[in-house]
Amino acid sequence: HHCKLPSFTFQKPNPVHALGLLRMMMGEPPECALKSAADLWLGHNNHRDWVLLENAQVVIFEDSAKGLNAGKAAQALLKTIEIDLNLILIGVSQNPIKIKALQDSADRIIPSISHQSWDNYFIDFGTV
Repeated sequence: HHCKLPSFTFQKPNPVHALGLLRMMMGEPPECALKSAADLWLGHNNHRDWVLLENAQVVIFEDSAKGLNAGKAAQALLKTIEIDLNLILIGVSQNPIKIKALQDSADRIIPSISHQSWDNYFIDFGTV
């Protein structure tokens, strides 16, 4: 609405989803976070606005390749303003068809988040 663009413009894998969530995780209210994300996507933002994410380690758990690709698109967009994001993409599915679709985008695929040991993601990112 604020960008005056049709809603389909923001369908995944548009990076605004992932960028907005990252801003919310940094404490911004949703409306401000999404505005900052859209501004970056539209080319109206700079390095200083995103410096808190410099070299951040971000793990995305997704059950769709489009969601993982939104994370990759966000990482690429941040790179254009010289912000390096350490991104780990985890596909989540037990369905063989979804697993096949996730394979090209995910660094790793797990069957379920509820049966996952979280220690692997918060202690040693090198083993993921």
